[in-house]
This record gives sequence, structure tokens and C-alpha cells, in this order.
Amino acid sequence: RGFAEFPGDDLEAWLDERVERYRNPPEPFERQYSDGRWILVEERSTKEGGIVGVRRDITADKLAEAALRESEERFRSLFEYAGIGMVLIDGRGKILQVNRSFAELLGYPQDVLRGMTPNDITHPDDRGETASTLRRLAAGETRSVQIEKRYVTRSGEVIRGQVTVSVVAQDDKNQPITVAQIEDITDRRRAEQALRESEARFRAILDHAPMAIFLKDMDGRYVFVNKQNEEWYGFSNEEAAGRDAFDFFPADVARQISN
Repeated sequence: RGFAEFPGDDLEAWLDERVERYRNPPEPFERQYSDGRWILVEERSTKEGGIVGVRRDITADKLAEAALRESEERFRSLFEYAGIGMVLIDGRGKILQVNRSFAELLGYPQDVLRGMTPNDITHPDDRGETASTLRRLAAGETRSVQIEKRYVTRSGEVIRGQVTVSVVAQDDKNQPITVAQIEDITDRRRAEQALRESEARFRAILDHAPMAIFLKDMDGRYVFVNKQNEEWYGFSNEEAAGRDAFDFFPADVARQISN
């Protein structure tokens, strides 16, 4: 560098600074210019006592790094604030990260769940299927699996989740890093069970009624016939399902029943 780059009036101080740089060249450093370019600056001492300076344009590298950071930030934001539970699992089957929704669902702090395995929070009867799912993903048999499983919360409550597990990357040992998305379906399954129990009670009441009772859909097909109907007319609930009166009665009788 020549005297054209000398800043200010203190020539002696500038010379001292340049001598020091020649004695102890700085570590490589990066500099951004006003036009947006990034330059990597490296300076090395020569045997003759001078300095060799190397300037390398690293703008493309910087742009790639910025794009990667932006992508990672978007992923972290989507992961953390998703409305369903999300869990990131490493190649050893350990939980790397969980989002707020999943931590709140199970009643654990997020940092407590990190380092656990999925089986640590899975109902004992469902652990075999969980392990089998992770083995299939590790073996490369599939990239995504959907299962229904039960989790045990910190308080001991059992909840049900619809779980989709997908491979998102590979670790340094070529083992799959997976992400699990968990939808809480506990209330849905409870409602379905309650409906089944209600229907069972309803059918039991109808089956014990002293008269023939049948239910039809909007198209006139049998949905249910009770035990008394079977005794009187000779066809069971299973035989009647999806059929209409014309399958069991003369046409004139069937028309009367159907009207």
C-alpha cells in the first residue's frame, strides 16, 4: 500500500502502525464495501520483511450464508409456533427439540423433554410400534409414516395423538434426523367412544322392546332392526343392513311399509 492511502497529518504514527503490521500481520478479516461486496483480507509476512496481501471476493458465500440463516430462522419460527406438537429426533433416537405446543400438551418444560427418547413419553403398549416406525425410517424403507399412538403426560394422564413422522435430513453418520408432527385427537376419540357406547345402549333398549322396530335411512334402506323384528319377520339386523322392504315383503306390503 502506498502513501496515497495515508490518512490525516500524523505521518509518524501512520508509519509506526505500518511497521507493526509488517511485524505482526493481522488475522484474516472480512470487510463489506458500500456497494454490498464482501472481501476476505489475508496478509502474510515475506522472508524479505514485506507483506503479501490477498483479497478474495466472498460476496457469494456471504449471500449463501444469509439465505441459509434466513431459511433456518423461518424453520425455527414455524417449528416453535406451530399450532400442533412438533418434535425433532436425532439419528440416535433422542429428542433434539420440541415446540411449545407439544411441551404444553404433555405438561413438561421444553428443556426437560430434550434428551429424552420418544418411548420415554409413550404409553407402554404403544412403544413397540414407535420403535418399529423409527427403524423403518432408519432403514430407508420409507420417508414418512403416519400412526396413532398414546402419550403419557407428566401428570400421568393418557392422551392420543395422530402422528406423522418424516425424514428431514441425515446426521454425520448418515442416520436420519426426523420430525414428528402430533395432533391431539384425545377429545375426538373420547367423543367417538361415547357415541359408540350411546348407540350400544340405544340398540340394547330397542332389542328388548316387545314390538318390532326398524330404522331406515333417507333412501328407505334398513339401518337397524331389533330382535323382535327378527322373530316376527325372519330376517336379522345383519341381513337387513343396506336392503329395503322389497327384499323381504311382497310388493304391496313393502309399499305400505315404505310410505
